[in-house]
Amino acid sequence: MGNVIKFNLERSGFNVELVYDGRTAIERLKAGTFDLVITDYQMPHASGEDICRFVRFDSACRELPIILVSAKGIELQARELIGPERFSRVIYKPFSPREIVKVTCEVLHSTSV
Repeated sequence: MGNVIKFNLERSGFNVELVYDGRTAIERLKAGTFDLVITDYQMPHASGEDICRFVRFDSACRELPIILVSAKGIELQARELIGPERFSRVIYKPFSPREIVKVTCEVLHSTSV
């Protein structure tokens, strides 16, 4: 799924760095500067919730927008996950490549205004 998201975002003009587990994502967030995080809910070594907690409470990039992607649409309620100290948006699988590009543009635009 990560490769599909990366391909479509790059095709739309975005620079994308892809990692395959939560621990690596947190390490990259510590070392780099990013405009947005797109994370899955379930990943090895650290969950999307762990990444969100790190960004919101333990990092210098507390305002960084985070899009959560999850197959747990029945179990997770978007209204409980979205907020100032939570995720910026939630997208449930399956989704179209156009949807991830559209939501990415919306989130980045809303944070730059």
